Amino acid sequence: MPQHPLSAVTDVRPSYRTCFWAGDTFAPKLRVRDGVPIQRFLQDTFLDMWEVVVRAVGDLDGVLGFEVRLSN
Repeated sequence: MPQHPLSAVTDVRPSYRTCFWAGDTFAPKLRVRDGVPIQRFLQDTFLDMWEVVVRAVGDLDGVLGFEVRLSN
């Protein structure tokens, strides 16, 4: 189904990026898991992910890097 050309502009639902960076401001009533604010939940989950990465590669002498692709 084709989208309206202005659907991105007129869509008032908070996006993932908005919730991650400014959920407390733009979606203050949006809560997840036991009433945790969405911004704190997303940021804590992101930090938890990095803890997993560090545990996986932390004992290596060196790590060159990796790329994470986000789909839109």
